[in-house]
Amino acid sequence: MNKTERFSHYSHLGGAVAAVAGLLVLLAVTWGRWDYMAVMLVYGLAVTTLFSFSAVYHALKKRENEITVWRKLDHIAIFIMIAGSYTPLVYIYLEGAWRWGMIIAPWAIVLLGVFYKLFWLRAPRVLSPILYLGMGWLALIPLKELWISMPPLAFWGVVAGGVAYSIGAVIYALKRPNPVPGVFGFHEIFHVWILIGALVHFVVVFAAVV
Repeated sequence: MNKTERFSHYSHLGGAVAAVAGLLVLLAVTWGRWDYMAVMLVYGLAVTTLFSFSAVYHALKKRENEITVWRKLDHIAIFIMIAGSYTPLVYIYLEGAWRWGMIIAPWAIVLLGVFYKLFWLRAPRVLSPILYLGMGWLALIPLKELWISMPPLAFWGVVAGGVAYSIGAVIYALKRPNPVPGVFGFHEIFHVWILIGALVHFVVVFAAVV
């Protein structure tokens, strides 16, 4: 393994292990409620996919900006995680057209994201975080409905997680701050913010079903 990738690899390997553990917990607390179990499975597998693909990509990465299968999968998995993170919360807290619209829309964007990542190999770097941020903040569309239906702590927890992800995306796009390049630079800080966002959203999902 390239020594400059160790933090990125091990931090998201830890995230993958935690995601599997979190999925098992969510399945246990929703056992017997099959619709809830289904959306928890979607959510847990999406988060696990992101951290697993990221860990493998950074373990195998040889140099910056190389185009490999694992890099493509790593970037595609971000779309999957965002859509997967929407699924349980909108299923639990929204109803009718809002519920299904806010489940279908993110997953439709995943399909576009897969196409973009597979076939536009040299897209501008800034485009990815813009797409991720736009997808992540789709929740602003049913903002009123979420405010009415969600407990205040859950609502603000979702906002806090979104802010954490957004900070990470901005750092990734700007490549700043970059305190110790090759050891703990902008990319490692980006990874930390993604872990924070994932943890906060897990707490919100867990609280919604216990």
